[in-house]
Amino acid sequence: MTWLLLLPVALAAGMAAPTQFAINSQLRQVVGGPVLAAALSFLVGTVVLFVTTAVVRRSVPELGPIMNAPWWMWLGGLLGAFFVCASIVLTPAWGRRRRWACSWRGK
Repeated sequence: MTWLLLLPVALAAGMAAPTQFAINSQLRQVVGGPVLAAALSFLVGTVVLFVTTAVVRRSVPELGPIMNAPWWMWLGGLLGAFFVCASIVLTPAWGRRRRWACSWRGK
């Protein structure tokens, strides 16, 4: 794909991040804590990703290569969970702009 076709996807992803922070911060108040809010957010995302995978991919992948992946490849999920939990805790305390600026500078 050319970069021009991917540009709207990149813009949408950039707009989705602060929206997700605000939504998850509100979810935290409803469920009573940042970890449960993050878990519920991940649950919804996981369901969406499995459904999307079922639609896009016609065959079931073999588990052997997946289970034999190096241990460090599993850190992506751990880092994602940390990022979502941190955003849920920091957004109400710092506000979206300051939290986003610190995340962006950390990249």
